[in-house]
Amino acid sequence: MSFFDKFFEQATVVRGAAGNVAQNAVKQTKSLAAVAKIKIAIAAEEDKVKQAYSELGRLFYRDYEAGTEAAMEDYQPWCDKITEAKAAIAKLNDDMAAARVQEDIPVVTEEAAPEEPVLEIVEEDAPEREAAEEAAEAPEEPAPEIPDIPVIDTLYVDESGAEE
Repeated sequence: MSFFDKFFEQATVVRGAAGNVAQNAVKQTKSLAAVAKIKIAIAAEEDKVKQAYSELGRLFYRDYEAGTEAAMEDYQPWCDKITEAKAAIAKLNDDMAAARVQEDIPVVTEEAAPEEPVLEIVEEDAPEREAAEEAAEAPEEPAPEIPDIPVIDTLYVDESGAEE
């Protein structure tokens, strides 16, 4: 097999691997986009819940202020909206979990987040480090006392502009 035959064979293999990587990247991007859309839909449903709670509070305070007993027919539509929104949120959370499992998208939590890198002390820094340690161990000197300076409360200026 000649040099060129080997070269083209390897180029074909590399091109195939690059195509696989590109296809995987496209799949991953589509999955992440789907998850992002689901998160936006969840946020919209959570806003509906907040609005319904706000309206319920407004209605309850209206009845409280008037001294009347709460009328359930006023509250029921808002309670139904909260129930529907919470059910939609639960379904969207299930859809998001299924989308992540289907495409193996890792869920990053605070526990799974990478640790901060640890800085290493190089031997070149040893004299500076020792000086810093000695300075930290040395007792602090008290700050010098600042003498009291008299404060002028009022400055008098006559009509000619000369200070007195």
